[in-house]
Amino acid sequence: MSSAVADKAKQIAKNYAKKQVRKLLIKLGKKALIAIGKGLALVGKMLLAVAGALGLKGFLILLIIVFVGGALMYVFPSFGWFSSKSGSPKTPDQLRAEYDLAVTNSTDYSEYRPPQLLVQFIDNQRIVKEKKKLWEINPGSLVSNLKPDIEMKTFTDHYYSRTVTKTFMQGENEPKEEVSESSWDVDRQLITKAYTWNRIETFTYRQETTSSSSGDDTSESTVWVLDNQTSEIDFSKFDNTLKSLKFTNQDFKLLVDVVRANKESFLDGYEGIYGSVTGGDGWWGEQPQTGSGNWIWPTISTRITSGFYKRVDPFTGQIDFHNGLDIGRPIIDGKMDDRPQPIFAVADGEVTVAGEVSGYGNAVYIRHSNGVTTVYGHLKSIEDGISARKQVKAGTVIGIMGSTGRSTGIHLHLGVLKDGQYDNPLKHISLPSGR
Repeated sequence: MSSAVADKAKQIAKNYAKKQVRKLLIKLGKKALIAIGKGLALVGKMLLAVAGALGLKGFLILLIIVFVGGALMYVFPSFGWFSSKSGSPKTPDQLRAEYDLAVTNSTDYSEYRPPQLLVQFIDNQRIVKEKKKLWEINPGSLVSNLKPDIEMKTFTDHYYSRTVTKTFMQGENEPKEEVSESSWDVDRQLITKAYTWNRIETFTYRQETTSSSSGDDTSESTVWVLDNQTSEIDFSKFDNTLKSLKFTNQDFKLLVDVVRANKESFLDGYEGIYGSVTGGDGWWGEQPQTGSGNWIWPTISTRITSGFYKRVDPFTGQIDFHNGLDIGRPIIDGKMDDRPQPIFAVADGEVTVAGEVSGYGNAVYIRHSNGVTTVYGHLKSIEDGISARKQVKAGTVIGIMGSTGRSTGIHLHLGVLKDGQYDNPLKHISLPSGR
């Protein structure tokens, strides 16, 4: 065999091997993402097997695909998997341009657009869940669900001008005056409400009049200016989108991990239907605390805002008796912590009520073996699976702190019923030691 023929044979073999490795990496990458939800042990075995088969470089590539799955859009092109030679109908640049165009077209107000990377992270999980190729996902459909709803109103500014022209005529001592007046209106479209993928902003305006003069000339303007702007965290649009895509709590947790792996802060302050994921130990890095009594303290926060005593009712302004213990959100570095606050069952027991209760909003009642029932009121949401006749253990997350019902702010109302009467919760549990 000639040298040229031998070299050509080697090149053919090398190209074939490279093609097979690419196919294997794609296949293993998808399987690895799915395996995360089924168990780290299975993933570990797979990674070891791949490490032996592919060597160090291939192993590192697979790690990137598994743990930074949201970045697949950028990993794939580096291997030429979407090049014209791979048979893909779209190039990497075309795919990125589609996402950029969809996000840009969602609104003219860039501050309200859904983050492009977040859209890509969600779509990349859909590829695995729905077993589709990357170019088969239409970014426009997802962006249309996350785009903002902008409410606008026409405001009319009014302007007035008065000009005096003096002309001296020959032989006269006093000038002749000519007065010219004009007024006009200018209509402006201003935002009154912006309902975005993660918040609701509202704007109010007031009229402001200014005037100026120069000699006999005067001008006046009455224009609308911003009076107040409020912003409220609201992930309901985002939650509804994920729910329509049949995302589970495990899917959402993987999305959170991908966002963090890319050092993004899209989901900071999240509270919603996947609250159990963000409210769990993995989000907080903290465990339920044991009080000096026999119960688990019901929140991570230990900031008591109202006790079991007479007080001025915030709604009526009258003296009334407060039949429980209010625990507010913790304050960290002088600022209110806006992360979701998980609520824990204080002791083993049976759920007797899990739903809306007059005055308490979303509430959970748990009956314990000693005949005492604990009440958890004003919850933002109740944990999936928490329902009547459900047996729970001390420390079980039963919901997220909120402000539903008759409430003036986010907090937990903890009540204790003993022999049908409300009792002071601090008779049964006290603050964790050192607090």
